[in-house]
Amino acid sequence: MQSRLNERLRATLLTAGILIGLPLACSTQSRTEPPKATEPLMTRDGLVIPAGAHGVVSVPYVRVGMLMHLKGMQGHGKAVLRHRRPGTCLEIDLKFIAGSFDGNDIGVHDGGSVTMIIRSPRVARRLARGYEIVSDEIRVSERPAAAFADIVLEEGLARHEGFILNPKGSWLFNIFRPLGRSVACR
Repeated sequence: MQSRLNERLRATLLTAGILIGLPLACSTQSRTEPPKATEPLMTRDGLVIPAGAHGVVSVPYVRVGMLMHLKGMQGHGKAVLRHRRPGTCLEIDLKFIAGSFDGNDIGVHDGGSVTMIIRSPRVARRLARGYEIVSDEIRVSERPAAAFADIVLEEGLARHEGFILNPKGSWLFNIFRPLGRSVACR
């Protein structure tokens, strides 16, 4: 009698575990599946996320400062990332800083723009969650055909220049405003 009760209890618990665990496993799989990056997308602002990419970073204006051999760049821009919903992208404001040891002057002047293509779903997820991206921690290339690259430098920055993309504003700003906003992409 006791063994029959244990078998019935085990069968009930096993059935309950399957009924509860299966939907949870399925919902977890669908949540972590990266969005498809097979077609190019364009925002209203004219930013294009190329086919195969998960996002684009655009810094339209940077200030460049040099002190002898040191060179630094600073600017504000945005990252536009693919979203799971068709026709929608996530736009995130970010701070951009970069630096290298190839300065040759003393002074501050206006620089051009900086554009980067995000090829890695991991880097796109980190930006979407508010984590900063440091070039020393990812794979960066200047060649668009480089399959290994997490980020491809398209304009305004050389491979030897390190950079940081920081999607967070001030602590006060972060309390009252969400990190990103949905924008139309086609």
